[in-house]
Amino acid sequence: MGLYNNTVVFVHLAKTGGTTLLNILNRNYSQTERLDIRPPNQQQQIEKFKNLPIEVRAKYKLLTGHGVFQLHDYIINPYYK
Repeated sequence: MGLYNNTVVFVHLAKTGGTTLLNILNRNYSQTERLDIRPPNQQQQIEKFKNLPIEVRAKYKLLTGHGVFQLHDYIINPYYK
């Protein structure tokens, strides 16, 4: 199974050059395939994602942000970067 069957989970750590990598990743996925979770309502966004039907969650191929690590139980084939 290749990377294209996975959902890339990019945990953005502050002050580590992650913005550059995030920009590169974003250029490779359409807006409908990406979900960026950030403050100020980060926890609400996470809960909303968790409650989506699995078919909808599976459409996201790139999850980014500061709190996405905890979402691996809610996606099929997570691939962490």
